[in-house]
Amino acid sequence: MNEEQTPIVEGQELLEIDAVSLAANVGHFSAMSLVGQLVEPDEGQELELYYRLYQPLDSETGDQADDLYRMADYVVRRADQVSGEQLYRKAAEMGLHEAEAEGYFELPFEVRLGYRLFAKAAREAFVELDLERRNLYACMRRSEERRPIPK
Repeated sequence: MNEEQTPIVEGQELLEIDAVSLAANVGHFSAMSLVGQLVEPDEGQELELYYRLYQPLDSETGDQADDLYRMADYVVRRADQVSGEQLYRKAAEMGLHEAEAEGYFELPFEVRLGYRLFAKAAREAFVELDLERRNLYACMRRSEERRPIPK
């Protein structure tokens, strides 16, 4: 690796990561892991779709990655932490499930917990990546300021 290829500051590859996609993946994995341990194996044929209340995806509603991205984007764009109920209501508004938006407390325990965990884990992953990126930008600025000006 020559001098031009060497990163000025370690960790610059963090700048290439789509932070909302990371948040969606972390939130989904966290929620699915928990829901998977709470749901009996024969009940969870479509466990990855816990947020859709076990309804299968179809061509009219989009795909799972898009659904999860939209949920994570909502979570990370809010100024405050999003509750499981808020996320559930937003999912209803976005058409990710067909249940009543007011029906959160009638959901099975594992689904409510899945929504809460998705919101918390997605936000935490996004915030951590954002903090690391801010630190990286600050290091890059300091590094640039210290570089000698070519003569």
